[in-house]
Amino acid sequence: MVYVIGATLIFSSFSLLSMNPQKMNNRPRDWFEKEGHGFHFPAINAFIQEHSHINITEKLINESEKKNGKFYDAIIYFTQIASNNHRNVTPHTLVLVENPEAQQPTRMLNKLPLPIKKYVMKCAEKNMDPYIINIGIEEKPIQFATICEHADLAATYHSTFITMWNLTTSKMVHTLLENDVFDMVFNNTGTQLAYGFKNNQQKIVKIFDTEEKKLLHTISVPKIKNLFYSVNPQNMQSFLLSAFTKFRGMHSWLITTKKYIYLGFLPNGTNIDLSLNSFGKYSIKNNPQCSILSIEKQSPSFYLCQKAGNRAWKQKDVKKIISSRSYKSLTENEEDTINQELAKKDTSRIIVV
Repeated sequence: MVYVIGATLIFSSFSLLSMNPQKMNNRPRDWFEKEGHGFHFPAINAFIQEHSHINITEKLINESEKKNGKFYDAIIYFTQIASNNHRNVTPHTLVLVENPEAQQPTRMLNKLPLPIKKYVMKCAEKNMDPYIINIGIEEKPIQFATICEHADLAATYHSTFITMWNLTTSKMVHTLLENDVFDMVFNNTGTQLAYGFKNNQQKIVKIFDTEEKKLLHTISVPKIKNLFYSVNPQNMQSFLLSAFTKFRGMHSWLITTKKYIYLGFLPNGTNIDLSLNSFGKYSIKNNPQCSILSIEKQSPSFYLCQKAGNRAWKQKDVKKIISSRSYKSLTENEEDTINQELAKKDTSRIIVV
């Protein structure tokens, strides 16, 4: 699905934290101990006992939250503690907070069963501030854009051309000349980009191979409005492409690199799960008809390295950050940003990558 420039669209992950962080931080230090033992550990222990005979998964924890109010409150409480550890990370604690299996700076988390501990620390990542990636071409207003999270790719459409971008470097990777494009979408792996455009009175869909940089298929379809890719569970080498009509009818095709097969028309396609085409860790934050598109990215590794870097004052602090798991998982742009921020604090530092 395409998100049209002209409306402010900020996707944000659902936060489990309903408590006021400032109010939480003003509590006496022993309040956390008392609150945790008195109200929340019993709910956690009851959950563990109830499911002692099966493997505890994220899905099971999530489903139990919805059914059990006390268990839900306990997850919120411990998620807040994990979030505090993230916000207060230092070069010395970075190696701890990036690894749920390690002993955390707050001992309350270390008393949790490991599946619960991993879950709340993952939930806490959703509360980390995103950072901005800017892409675009000066004096060329962007009309709409789409993103593939898996491949870290974005595609923007200007008045006469589609531009594909590598979001790990913010660099342009390919350009397609095309007029009157009305929608475009990546498949889930980013190996294909489908885009629809008007040709006189006809509407045409083209399938482009993003790896080989070549056109795969051209399909003529009347009266379509939006495109949607989904996974073919029977064959991961093929993809299902759907084209919605104005009244929610839906044409579908099975797409491979060599051919496409028309699967037919459904008069009502409202049962399709459109969340499959969400942008995941990315979200579009745009201005109407802007030439530079701002994309928010939620990156726990970047967040932790940046926070730890703010508290790095010695050469050994820098070395701790660079040797961390978080630093090693940074993209090219993220790594450059962290290196620059560290170097600003002490010009005598030499950051070896």
